[in-house]
Amino acid sequence: MLCVLKIISINSQQNVFKIVMKEERNQQIRRIVDLFEFRLLDLKKIPARNFSLGDLHEGDWKFIKKF
Repeated sequence: MLCVLKIISINSQQNVFKIVMKEERNQQIRRIVDLFEFRLLDLKKIPARNFSLGDLHEGDWKFIKKF
């Protein structure tokens, strides 16, 4: 699995990182943050290739086309 971690900013108040992963597994990003002994305040997952969940809600599903 490929994971790239980029430091956006570090200061005494807050550290900002960008983590790029080919495939994210359950709670994997949170485990990476815990490894560095940081506290996770906010997590934003950005879909790749303009793929988004659209209007799906928890428990909903839809068919997707191959890119």
